[in-house]
Amino acid sequence: MEVDALRGGKKLLVECKPILQLKNECVSTSKEIQDILLEINYICNWHVHSYFNENNYAGLNQSFFPEGTLAIDLVCAHAENRRTYDLVMEDTKESVVETEAHKHFAEEYTFPSLDVPVQQTEC
Repeated sequence: MEVDALRGGKKLLVECKPILQLKNECVSTSKEIQDILLEINYICNWHVHSYFNENNYAGLNQSFFPEGTLAIDLVCAHAENRRTYDLVMEDTKESVVETEAHKHFAEEYTFPSLDVPVQQTEC
């Protein structure tokens, strides 16, 4: 789904240069998502985090997600918008790792703030 949205919206992304947050949990589409974004001059970081936030709006103190379930996202900005991106991501630096052009899968990285291995799934 993300690949189709990126392909279809490529012209709009180039013109408007929005900051993007994309799910990137599937091995089968991870490389293509990053290649499309790289082609249109986007800089991406992995943002891996728990789905459950203890400071949630509803004040719930227990997650209904299975323990260890992680969201595997890419947060991306056009190279011209890097300063805005840095401000947006200021509070999440511990769970963000910059992508490298030759690494396309989350398990190829070390996420210092996480105690569990990060594993994308076959989708």
